[in-house]
Amino acid sequence: MAEKKIKVSKLDAAKRQLDCAIALWFRDADEVSIHTLVFAAYGIIQDINAKRGNTDASLLAIAKRHVKPEHVELAMRTMKKAMTFFKHADRDPNDILEFDPAASERLITISLLGLGMLGEQMSDLQRAAIFWDCFHNPQLIRPGVNPALKDFSVVEAANIRKLNKREFLEAAMARLAQERVRD
Repeated sequence: MAEKKIKVSKLDAAKRQLDCAIALWFRDADEVSIHTLVFAAYGIIQDINAKRGNTDASLLAIAKRHVKPEHVELAMRTMKKAMTFFKHADRDPNDILEFDPAASERLITISLLGLGMLGEQMSDLQRAAIFWDCFHNPQLIRPGVNPALKDFSVVEAANIRKLNKREFLEAAMARLAQERVRD
C-alpha cells in the first residue's frame, strides 16, 4: 500500500500547528507539547513576516504594541526561556525548568497577531483563543486594542469570564457560527 503524501506550505504548517496547540490548550492537555507547537508555529510566522519585510512581527515588537509596557519584559523572558529549554539540551541536559504554562497563552496570542500581519484569515479556533485572551487577560492588553470587549456589557463579560475553557470554546464557536449565518 502506497503512503499518502500531502503538500503543505510553511504557512499552512504554522496554521495547523497553531490550531492543534489551541485545541489542546482549550482541553487542558500537555503544557509542554502546547508550548512546543506554538513556538514552532511562531518561528515560521516570524520568518515569513521577516521575508516579506514586516519587521514589526518580531516577538518583542508585537508584545510592545499589544501588551502593557510593565508586562512586556516578564512575558518575553518567560516565553523565550521555555522555548529554548524545550528545544535544546546541548548545554544543560540535566536541567529542570519551572515552567509557567501562561507563557503559552501569551505566545498563542502573539503568534496569531503575527499571522494577522501576513493578512491571513483566522480560523474559528484561533478567533476563540484571541477572545479568551481578551476576556481573561484585559489587564495585560493595551487600552484600545481589545477587540472582544467592545460588543459586551460589563455583566455579559463577567459571566463569560466564569466559563471554564471548554465551556468558553463551545460558546465562542456557537457565536462565531451565528455570525457567519448573519453575514
